Amino acid sequence: MRSLYDRLFEEALSSYLAGDLETLGRLMAVNGFMLRLAGVSTPELDRIVEASMEKNIYGAKLTGAGGGGCVIALPKQDEASRVAEELRQRFQRVWVSECPREGVRVEETL
Repeated sequence: MRSLYDRLFEEALSSYLAGDLETLGRLMAVNGFMLRLAGVSTPELDRIVEASMEKNIYGAKLTGAGGGGCVIALPKQDEASRVAEELRQRFQRVWVSECPREGVRVEETL
């Protein structure tokens, strides 16, 4: 039987590839809640996720090893700079990055 994490990953990947950012954001929130229940979050990460969710974004969750990692948030189109600036005023560091649609691919197999 596939694990809940596997199913969540597959749904998130499908949503991303289809450009369905609303569903992807909801799945990020579900994953974040699961990680929180697993005990890998911290009060500070929880505050950052909650503050992120108050902004005009699709979703947010902790990322990294937990216990100190960081938060990834998915803002709505053309909102990244504004959301980042608002979060920067409350928290130490904020980075804005873009993710190309195409990721890793196999060019040739041996």
